[in-house]
Amino acid sequence: MMKQKVSFFKNFLPFFAALGRLQNLRELDLSDNQLNGSLPLSLKKLVSLQYLDLSSNLFDGHFSFSSYGNLSSLEFVDLSNNEELFILLGSGKFVPSLQLRFLILSHCNLDVNPLARPAFLASQYKLEALDLSHNNLKGNFPTWLFKNLTRLAYLNLRNCSIMGEFQFPKHLNKSMSEVDLSMNFLSGSIPTDIGTILPNMWVLNLSSNYLTGRIPSSLGNMSTLGLLDLSNNNLSGEVPTRLMIDCPYLLVLKLSNNNLHGKLHGRNHSNVFPASVYLDGNNFTGTLQSILSQQLSILDVHNNQFWGTIPDSLGLVSSLLNLNLAGNHFHGQIPNHVCNLTSLEMLDLSNNLLSGSLPHCFQSSELVLLKFAGNNLTGTIPSSYFNISSLTALDVRNNQLSVLSRLQNLSDLDLSDNLFEGQFSFSSLANLSKLESIDLSENEELSIHLDGGKFVPSLQLRSLVLSHCNLDVNPLSAPAFLASQYKLEALDLSHNNLKGNFPTWLFKNLTRLAYLNLRNCSIMGAFRFPNHLNTSMSFVDISMNFLSGSIPADMDTIFPNMTSLNLSSNYLTGKIPSSLGNMSYLEFLDLSNNNLSGEIPNNLMIDCTELWHLKLSNNNLHGKLHGTNQSHASLSFIFLDGNKFAGTLQSFLSQQQSLQILDVHNNQLSGIIPKSIGNASDLKILNLAGNHFHGRIPNHICNLTFLYVLDLSHNNLSGSLPHCFQSSKLVLLNFAGNALTGTIPSGYFNNSYLAALDVSNNQLSGKLPGQIGRNMSLEILLLGGNSLEGSIPIELCRLRSLHILDLSQNNLSGSIPSCFGKMHFRKADSARLDLLYHMWMYLPPLPYDTSVGVYLYAIILVDLITKGNLYACATDHLLLMSTIDLSANMLTGNIPSEIGNLHELVQLNLSHNQLTGPIPETFSKFSQIESLDISHNQLSGVIPTQLTQLNFLEVFSVAYNNLSGCTPGIKDQFATFNVSSYEGNIGLHGPPLDKTCTSNSSPIVPPEVEENQDDSSVVDDAIFFAILAASFVVGFWVCIALLLCHHTGQHIRSILDGYVDSLTERFSMAAHKRTRMRRNRK
Repeated sequence: MMKQKVSFFKNFLPFFAALGRLQNLRELDLSDNQLNGSLPLSLKKLVSLQYLDLSSNLFDGHFSFSSYGNLSSLEFVDLSNNEELFILLGSGKFVPSLQLRFLILSHCNLDVNPLARPAFLASQYKLEALDLSHNNLKGNFPTWLFKNLTRLAYLNLRNCSIMGEFQFPKHLNKSMSEVDLSMNFLSGSIPTDIGTILPNMWVLNLSSNYLTGRIPSSLGNMSTLGLLDLSNNNLSGEVPTRLMIDCPYLLVLKLSNNNLHGKLHGRNHSNVFPASVYLDGNNFTGTLQSILSQQLSILDVHNNQFWGTIPDSLGLVSSLLNLNLAGNHFHGQIPNHVCNLTSLEMLDLSNNLLSGSLPHCFQSSELVLLKFAGNNLTGTIPSSYFNISSLTALDVRNNQLSVLSRLQNLSDLDLSDNLFEGQFSFSSLANLSKLESIDLSENEELSIHLDGGKFVPSLQLRSLVLSHCNLDVNPLSAPAFLASQYKLEALDLSHNNLKGNFPTWLFKNLTRLAYLNLRNCSIMGAFRFPNHLNTSMSFVDISMNFLSGSIPADMDTIFPNMTSLNLSSNYLTGKIPSSLGNMSYLEFLDLSNNNLSGEIPNNLMIDCTELWHLKLSNNNLHGKLHGTNQSHASLSFIFLDGNKFAGTLQSFLSQQQSLQILDVHNNQLSGIIPKSIGNASDLKILNLAGNHFHGRIPNHICNLTFLYVLDLSHNNLSGSLPHCFQSSKLVLLNFAGNALTGTIPSGYFNNSYLAALDVSNNQLSGKLPGQIGRNMSLEILLLGGNSLEGSIPIELCRLRSLHILDLSQNNLSGSIPSCFGKMHFRKADSARLDLLYHMWMYLPPLPYDTSVGVYLYAIILVDLITKGNLYACATDHLLLMSTIDLSANMLTGNIPSEIGNLHELVQLNLSHNQLTGPIPETFSKFSQIESLDISHNQLSGVIPTQLTQLNFLEVFSVAYNNLSGCTPGIKDQFATFNVSSYEGNIGLHGPPLDKTCTSNSSPIVPPEVEENQDDSSVVDDAIFFAILAASFVVGFWVCIALLLCHHTGQHIRSILDGYVDSLTERFSMAAHKRTRMRRNRK
């Protein structure tokens, strides 16, 4: 039997030339493999082939459709995601005999721009489906496609950098049913006759462009429309009534994040709406009743102006899965009919004006999220909420809820992380005999009585969590209630300002105690444990205190069954006792942020065979790193940063096959990065920054397919950047401060996971990659201090999440793109901040059976040096910064006035360029700006008086330009700026310059720039860096004095884990980790 179909989808097979013998083959699917090299000529022999899918491989070389002109039966071709394969569309023989029906070229490398009507595409008269998405096409909308390809039904041009006015050809097109033009630069209005031109549309996606104007009513002519997405544009006006009435098949309607307003109405008297409706982020008004429909499954109207009560008829929408009414003006009570929504998974009613009590009837097994925060709700939290097994998030913050109802059968009570107030006494729970676990953490306004009231021995808890609480007595002094809890197995008193000596009574009284967390409790004095044997204790965290002295040498005999020990961030001295190596069950050890010295005991690495987490960061440890024995397969997380370890990594890595995190930054390690690093296939975080590694970055690092964070910054590495990260899951990539050469691989900007890229302060050259706009999640881009040339690509404007951009100290030319003004450059909100921390550095739950999960947070320290001022941005401040630095380039032209639209920008540095024209008056809209430096340019005209409205401005310089007229004077923030902010502008008058300025003063036209101006600029730079260096040294020693003298110095030190070594590093990154205990009920 002759083979007609061959599929090797999603394997790892090599390409084999024998396929060419299957001349009767009709379907060939080799997608999702790792096939590489050139396509074999034997493919041309498959004369019966109808279907060819080579997508998602690593082919290179050339592919020309003219070479396959003999395959007259071929109808389907998919070459997508082969970015090294050069596809020829505009050269070679004209092949009308090859008439395709389906062509997919997404994420490809094309020889000519398909928007410009290449010969091959223009000849495909039978083409029904064309996908050119995710290609950097850069051109106007290709109306020729609609004219030539009259059978075209499916067109995907998503994320293709298409610019200019949005327009369709004016002739009727009955074939087209699906069009996706999202994530481009299209501007103007949607054509008013679009519904007449394309009457048979099923899917229309114009989202994430720059479209303005109204939604045309002619969309109502699209009677078969099923999905309409116009979200993330600047559309205004009301939603046309015809769209809701005449499109009966509309299932998905997305109008999010526009400027739409008015009231919404259903399709007919029954108020029939689409099944999935996204109207969030607009200014819609009216009541909820008008948009309810029994067919709804998703309704998201958050952040609008809806008002009125939540109608009882909501309970009739039985198919509803997701309901988000947050951020409106709904009032009244939450109707009990909402409990009829048995399919509901997410309900968000937060930030409205709702009153009354919480519904008592939620029994849905599907509920995942319930949010009622920011209302005026009263009463108690219903006990039924605690029986919803699927519920992962309950938010009732900022209401007026009382603490408890009488829950007779309650065994576990978790009221953590709320805003409860008033008094709480355990004596009030004496009748709850089944209660075993209580968590009242994160309620700092709730006063908890540990020693008052009736003695309640009948209440015997197994787990008690009082982290971040307001306690009436100090638990370190054996209060009556705690001392009576003989069955207690887990106790968490962390993050309370207890101030006392270490409570040895806990170990004597509570003999069943297995878990003890006293993290950040201001415990002082010498560190000591009781001398008697304690076989129960397995988890101890006394980190972030003021304990001093050495670690007891007999720890192994006191706690033989210890699995987790955290003594970090104290003032412990001496050596690490070798007896720790006798703790055969030890899994987690953290001794970081102390003053320990000496070497790592060999038996710790050899005999603790269960150890999977070892953290010794920021001590004075030294010596060479040695691996574990071959039977030690569990060590996965190693943090040795901030010490004085020396030697190479070769012997250490040879036996670390289970590594997931390796952080050795800021040591004295040397040699090359060994090729064996590629064998650690589970590695997720690798930080070798701040050492003395040299040589090239080995290609074997590309084998680390699970890598999230890679930091090789501040070494002596040379050669080119690796070219293999385009399909990885990397979130942070840092090569700053080396001697790397060559160009920046374009593949870096095709990585949809990448949030931060830093290649600053190297010797990189070439142009900025044109594909830079593909990465829509990039938040931090640092390319300063290289030799990059060419213009700034407008694709940068595609990075809607970007909020820190540094292109300084390069050779960039041309003008500043005006589309910068359409970017967001917004500070990240706290939710996004928390999400990124978890993405960058995450530790799985600690393997302890009752209570603990540990998270490791990455904290990045970024130094922003702007005209002599050092801004240290650590912890959450980094992601809350918003910065553009284009200084020290060769940029020309006017400063685009559109940049003034970046209202949340905190720092802007355009200094040391060749910019001309006036200072835009729109700069007065920088409502959050703290640093503005446009010095050392050729700007002319006057300083806009509106700049005095910048109330947060701390750094300001317009020095060495051709400005004239009056200074803003000494009003508001400008009273803090001295002569250096204005010098070098001979036509400028007024304070603080030594000139007067009256209302009659006329602007002075400056003479031509003298030839020696460049020399004076050099002198100015020398003075600037000298002052900056002096400021840095003074600031550094002030910090050191605080660390040594102030009693909170230990905590300051733990925050500033990695400090910046080099003044010329404009943006550098260091990692600081902190752990956070989360209780997991047994």
